[in-house]
Amino acid sequence: SGELDQSCHLTVYNQGRQIVVAKVDAPSGMGFSVRVGAELDVLVSASGRVLLAFQDAETRAMRIEESIERRPDHADPQIASVLDMVKARGFESIPSVQVRGLYAVSFPIVDTRGHAIAALTVPYAERIDQIHRKSVASAEQALGIAAHDLNARLGGAPSNRRH
Repeated sequence: SGELDQSCHLTVYNQGRQIVVAKVDAPSGMGFSVRVGAELDVLVSASGRVLLAFQDAETRAMRIEESIERRPDHADPQIASVLDMVKARGFESIPSVQVRGLYAVSFPIVDTRGHAIAALTVPYAERIDQIHRKSVASAEQALGIAAHDLNARLGGAPSNRRH
């Protein structure tokens, strides 16, 4: 958060939705953040896709089904290929489908088998009043390093990083 002057949050999967379990606000006090305890959609969000992509096939299928039961309007016949691309890239970085102008960058926090136990996410809001503002690419790089460090501390498999 300090390096990017953006907020970040950590989510975990829970019965067809994800729950924000921790957050850090942007140090400058200006930016977009979500509150701890907030329930977020899974299939359409960067963090939700990360939580699904980094699972074994059986768990992924069960969680997709739970998520569709909760939000049938989010069903996507292409979701399997989308999740495969997320896993191959090692993270997700997409425009938000909830907030216009917001960009979401999310990396998995994984266990020793490489399965996501959480998603670390920056809801990137471009600060147009800053001369030396960070780009989305900078957010991807910094968040990738932070996720890699967290994974190493927790003993999880290292996530793929694009650097």
